[in-house]
Amino acid sequence: MTTPTQQHSYVNIPETVSKKAQEFLRTLRDPALMPAFPDAGDLAGWKKVQAAAEAAGTATSAPRLKRYEHTVRETSLGGVPGGLKEVLLSGFVRMYQALDTAGVTVKLDLYEGMIHNFPDRIPDAPEAIAARQKMRAFLHQHLGL
Repeated sequence: MTTPTQQHSYVNIPETVSKKAQEFLRTLRDPALMPAFPDAGDLAGWKKVQAAAEAAGTATSAPRLKRYEHTVRETSLGGVPGGLKEVLLSGFVRMYQALDTAGVTVKLDLYEGMIHNFPDRIPDAPEAIAARQKMRAFLHQHLGL
């Protein structure tokens, strides 16, 4: 594996993105320089990626799930906030479409120039604040939290 000799900052940040978010995005490496995922046919490689992601997600999410699991009902609702620079953007859209088709109350909320997990990664950015406010309002409206 070769390491790029020059690290380029994140590129193509829209001018419509807040200054706070622009500052953070400029600290990121260009996604083109990030390690590649396994080849499409490398099932073992993808299983390792999946296992690592699930382990990290479980460790992070377990306390939150325990706190709110009593309020969540199957197919009751879904909220999908994401950024247009989201590495999983097509997955966000497919999840929204599947939930909507299944009759789940769902909202897809996309933010110009934002990256994966931007409400947590850039918490003080106006976009992150707005996303959290919308998530909170959605939960209050549908779960009474």
